[in-house]
Amino acid sequence: MFEPPWGQTMKLILKTALTAASFGVCVLASTAQAQNLVTNGSFTGGLTGWTPAAATTNVATGTCSFNGAAQPGTETASGSAGFTTANAELALGSVILTSAGSRSCVLYQDIAIPVGATTLTLSGDFGTRAGGAGVVSTSDRAMWVGVYPTTSVPNYQQAPLSGTNRIIVSGANNTALTPAAIASFSVAPYAGTTIRLAIINAMQSPGSGGLAPVANGYSVAGASNVQAVVAVSPPAPVPTLSEWAMILLGMTLAGAAAWQISRKQVVRTA
Repeated sequence: MFEPPWGQTMKLILKTALTAASFGVCVLASTAQAQNLVTNGSFTGGLTGWTPAAATTNVATGTCSFNGAAQPGTETASGSAGFTTANAELALGSVILTSAGSRSCVLYQDIAIPVGATTLTLSGDFGTRAGGAGVVSTSDRAMWVGVYPTTSVPNYQQAPLSGTNRIIVSGANNTALTPAAIASFSVAPYAGTTIRLAIINAMQSPGSGGLAPVANGYSVAGASNVQAVVAVSPPAPVPTLSEWAMILLGMTLAGAAAWQISRKQVVRTA
């Protein structure tokens, strides 16, 4: 069927106008952005940004220690050799028991969860092993990495804010740090607040903590490349004047073209 030239022209104008309006809207669209919230997760130059401490509760007597080092390094309190890693530097720590029970030695950093954060993923390179003349069983030591309230220094038995979602490095006898990560979990309830990222090196005495500790035995742990990456949904963008002009121009042209097409159709059928 023959279409008059003005019909083709009006349709071209309408298509162009709709494209302009759509472009203006697309400019305003935004996607979730990833942010790593950890300061000095590779422990460059030491433990800057981190705080070493013993857990606030459920701590048997003993010692805790953490230090930064160029890999593989030496854990200063025990004199134990560190771990090889793909990273230039790492954090090393040890826990020693002098009474029955368990002791959690914690290296922590408080991180601010930005407004609009939806999920968080923890990852890093970790390792642990027994040290000293008295060998501590693999079932009596491990590392835990998770997020907690800022009201206390957590022990390994405390549930993290993410429920059961945390990194657990079993009491192996590693010589090198290996990558570990957990699936993303929701941090939407904590958006706009501060939470505590904690690396916990823990050990218990034999018999699930009921017997005397192993003499001259301790647990050594290492960490590097620690990251806490959040996905943040940015706030709805405010259009600039040029973007508003593009949208309004497109809508105006579209309206005019549609009106002209309908007017011509009325004339033809009259």
